[in-house]
Amino acid sequence: MRSSEDEILAGRAIDRALRPLLKSMSGEIHVNCSVQSHGGRGNPAVLALNTASVGLGKYLLAPVAAVHLCLHSDGTVIFDPTQKKCNSLQRNFFFAATRDKVVMIEATGITRYIPENVFRNLTKLAHAAIQQVIDVQEILIKDMSDELCTTTDNEGDRVALGLKSLVSSADAQSKKSNIVQEAYEFISMKFCDASLRLFGYQDSLCEQRLKDDKTQVSVYTGTLLSKSTRGRREHLLLTAIQQSLITKFKPTSAELSWVSEEHAEKLARTLSDQVLRKLAQRALFTTSSKYQVRADRRGLLGNGCKMIRPLNVVVPALPSVVHGSSLFTRGETQVLCTTTLGAPRDSMPISSPFHQQRELSGNINDVTSGELPVGCSRYFRNQEAMMSDFNSRKVKADSERTGASGTFDEMKRFFLQYDFPSFSKGEIPSKNGNRREIGHGRLAERAMLAAIPPAGEFPYSIRVTSEVTESNGSSSMASVCGSTLAMLDAGVPLKFPVAGVSVGLAVNKESAFDKDSSLDYELLLDITGTEDHYGLMDLKVAGTTGGITALQLDVKEPLELDILYDGLKLARQGLLVMIDRMEELSEKSSCGVISKLQPRPSLKKSAPRVEVVRFDPMRKRDLVGPGGAVLKQIEERYGVSIDLSQEGQCLLFGENHEMVTNAKLTVRDLVADIEEGQLYEGTIIEIKDHGVIVELLRNKEGLLHVSEISPDLSHPEGNYGVVRSNFKVGDKIDVVCTGVDPVQGTIRLSRKELGTGGK
Repeated sequence: MRSSEDEILAGRAIDRALRPLLKSMSGEIHVNCSVQSHGGRGNPAVLALNTASVGLGKYLLAPVAAVHLCLHSDGTVIFDPTQKKCNSLQRNFFFAATRDKVVMIEATGITRYIPENVFRNLTKLAHAAIQQVIDVQEILIKDMSDELCTTTDNEGDRVALGLKSLVSSADAQSKKSNIVQEAYEFISMKFCDASLRLFGYQDSLCEQRLKDDKTQVSVYTGTLLSKSTRGRREHLLLTAIQQSLITKFKPTSAELSWVSEEHAEKLARTLSDQVLRKLAQRALFTTSSKYQVRADRRGLLGNGCKMIRPLNVVVPALPSVVHGSSLFTRGETQVLCTTTLGAPRDSMPISSPFHQQRELSGNINDVTSGELPVGCSRYFRNQEAMMSDFNSRKVKADSERTGASGTFDEMKRFFLQYDFPSFSKGEIPSKNGNRREIGHGRLAERAMLAAIPPAGEFPYSIRVTSEVTESNGSSSMASVCGSTLAMLDAGVPLKFPVAGVSVGLAVNKESAFDKDSSLDYELLLDITGTEDHYGLMDLKVAGTTGGITALQLDVKEPLELDILYDGLKLARQGLLVMIDRMEELSEKSSCGVISKLQPRPSLKKSAPRVEVVRFDPMRKRDLVGPGGAVLKQIEERYGVSIDLSQEGQCLLFGENHEMVTNAKLTVRDLVADIEEGQLYEGTIIEIKDHGVIVELLRNKEGLLHVSEISPDLSHPEGNYGVVRSNFKVGDKIDVVCTGVDPVQGTIRLSRKELGTGGK
């Protein structure tokens, strides 16, 4: 059975937490986690990861544990919350770590951003919470049989079966285990200078630069070395390493006497990959820490470690038939984002054990002064406050209600689709699944959730597509920037602009093995694909000027929390610079339409329109009609879709603005109450001896008695003659409501106060 997106994302989280801790071994490991039952408490991925750590046992370098915690709006932290407790929680935090180091983090703000100091406190609380879980894991793993953790061939078993020994002697086995280190030392002496040049070193940088922590984050304005050029140079270096290893380690040499001739070349190629990786990691650290240069030439005129690649923005990027669009470019990473506005009914109910549901409250009286619902006692027919409701953003409806249904279940009304086609990275399509696209798309979607306006202010369903046209690192964070600009172009009133950036890590491997000295490392802002491949960390941070909206941490080795905090600080500085730059570029590109990262003043003509009518919920049956006949008739006549809520909110959605407005007037007449003393225009539908029956507001009928027509009118045939001579069916007349029977609901009308008698 095909896995759902939530199951794929949970699987990715488990994989990302376990992978940095797996010991080197031959063969593959498959971890199968399945939810057999779920009682509504907590995130199943947390329990799955904790049990997987025990199941892998001694295959891992250290036990790993996870915890899910949420932050309440009042500052209360709840560990492993139930779905019921998550109703009012605003921030989710998934944390996985070993006894003393972190391996994976996912943090998202559902309704608002997370300040940096709050994030630090959450990590400390989470790390303290998993200590007891690790204690239990260590006891369970200690009791496991060693046979379950055997990862090498047992030489005694081979002898018992009469099989040939794999090694000729213990000395040969020792040489086999040390051959990688020997190859690295040989290649390092020969290609050290070439590896440094591969990562940005130039002869003009012969002198070491002094490290300056006070250097400000900036945007690089020079020309970058292209990804294809660096790729060709890396391939040339790999080929040279392979040839050198084949020449030095021949099958006849003492080092490889235990290897057959047909496998010698294959072994040399395998060694070259491992040697190149170690050589590149050392070169990455040396060039970034000693010379502050990057592989793409950032840093030739400053500290490249704190430089963001050149930015460019085109908004709108597509013709106005598209509701909103943008083209965001950062270096060689480019995304084309579009925004489409849809009807409220296009939202989707959320139902998954991996999703926490929130109870969305709403009250018919929760409106601001002067914006009264239709049907209340203070409503006047000439009130025009409801006109253009949501389009002018004047009416405040239920702050968290989508209007898609009358239930209290959370509805998903914001969708972000992330497409990562193979051409964006210069490859031919593969048959592999789209786990990466799902994970990166969900990260970008969660980063934007905190900025999405509530349905009461902007009731549209919002769908954003982000297509990566070119990729060289951090395409998911580029999607966050492009999505912000595309929604602003569509007129979506975002709470705040959101940007995203990534931070990498280069480490001195020699200092990592020295227990008496601190780890020597360098943080890299806005990493490329090469730096992500050879670096040890990929920290993706999305946020605004006030804090973090989403964070994802992936590491290749367990990471100390202090390094994480330093990376977060650098990312925050980068976000502030990027938001300022986005504001400048978007205003210039849009010719001032998008100013100071505020949405365009009005929706585009191609965008659909939404109008709202609020009414007394007791009048809902008048609007629906028998079997929904009235509702269907309005939808067919005006070409609109109507969405009702139990709290008395009617949303009308359509492509034609004029038709939507007419449909709104019709709905307002259907659900409005007739009020005493108000003037109405009605249509005569029946003539009787004692008066006429007048239809008001499309579905209300009142009696205009002959005595209320005019005292000056008379006729030889009496009252019957007065009525017949002055009125006929279909006439439109003005009447005043003189009273409504509170029991029977009959409406009494009059024309005396108008000073007119007949027509």
